[in-house]
Order: sequence, then C-alpha cells, then structure tokens
Amino acid sequence: MKKKLSEDEELFLVYGKVARLATFSSNGFPHVVPLWYLYLDGHIYMATDKKSRKVENIRKNPKVAVVIDEYEEPSWEIRGIMIEGIAQIIESGKEYEKILKEYLELKYPIYHSKEERWEEGEAVIIKIKPEKICKWKTEDIFEEELKEIEKIKRDMKKIRKDLENVKKKLKIKKP
Repeated sequence: MKKKLSEDEELFLVYGKVARLATFSSNGFPHVVPLWYLYLDGHIYMATDKKSRKVENIRKNPKVAVVIDEYEEPSWEIRGIMIEGIAQIIESGKEYEKILKEYLELKYPIYHSKEERWEEGEAVIIKIKPEKICKWKTEDIFEEELKEIEKIKRDMKKIRKDLENVKKKLKIKKP
C-alpha cells in the first residue's frame, strides 16, 4: 500500500457503516453495490451471498475498488476514502468463522437474527488487500471531538485545582 492511513482515517474506516464495492463485469461495465463491511488489520472484509454477481466478477478479475464516505449537513461537505485493491474470496475455515461470527456480528447485530444469519456454504467473505488509497477531506476528521476532549481536560484540571484549594482551606489531609 503506497499511502498510509492516519489514526483518524483508520477510525473513520472502523466506524463507517456502508461501503460501495466496485467490481468489473464481463460486459465491461462497472458493477457497484453498497455493502456492510469491516475494517480490520489493514483489510476490508465484506460478507455476501456466494452466488452474487460481485463474487462472480471477483472470481474473473480480483481488482476492485471500495469507497467509504460520509457527508455532513448543512454544509454537505463530503469526506471519504477510496481503496483500490485485490479481492480474495474466503469460503470457509478459521478466518471465515472469525470474520463472520466474531466481528461482523459485533458491528452489525442483524447478523445475529436467524432470518439474516449465513452459515458456512451460503455466503462468502470478500477480503480486500489495499494497493492504493485516495482520500479527500479526511484531515482532522475528529477535530471537533478533539476540541471537546481538550476542553473537558482543561475543565477537569480546573476542578482538581479548585478541589485542592478547598481541601487546603478546610485543612483536609490527603489519604
């Protein structure tokens, strides 16, 4: 992978809800679909029906692109990350179980429901190894949250100082 992700960008991927996966169709047109996903250990994972068109496309050409984005109202500012990578189909085994059962079910509780739950053999896991990353407006993703945290830290420092002053006035000793 040529570009590295910042900690904020990795958090953006971890907490994102929907990714758009683009594969190459046999007719030459791109096939783009929204999917739930998981970002873990530098890879993107997605579960899907094993007979889906995207799986068929990946089996023929494993080069894919994924976009995870969001926008903020009222400014309608869009930020996101596009990852071009190589997809691998995982159909069973320890990695399959780990991703489907342990991680996807934690992020998306609907996987727990009997109606939606896939069993081994019904679905596959798409594992994408990033080769190239393109990002836009991802600097300072959590800037407002960080400002709030800094404000809380300053407030806590002031409260501690005020508490120490009160203790001194009341002549309370530290335990």
